[in-house]
Amino acid sequence: MGKNAPLIPAWTKTLDGLIEQGVKVTVSCTQCSGKDFVNLELLRARVGSGSYSLWNRRCRCRLTEGCEGWNRFRYINGMAWAMWDDEGAKHW
Repeated sequence: MGKNAPLIPAWTKTLDGLIEQGVKVTVSCTQCSGKDFVNLELLRARVGSGSYSLWNRRCRCRLTEGCEGWNRFRYINGMAWAMWDDEGAKHW
């Protein structure tokens, strides 16, 4: 990670940690500005692992049909915190 990399609380590194803390996670698009909340329990069932991480993850927009933007994640703990750094992102 670069010198300005975010401090990542340990409990945010996995779906199980996020679920245990009871925080909300949002997803937003870089192009269409669509936003929504992530159902962490459903995502955990879908990926089959509580150790799955949303840090530096992105996927093609699933919020608006036909949008070619990227979906990125934030967790809310008093304020919305980006779950990525500028080093790049893993793709789904």
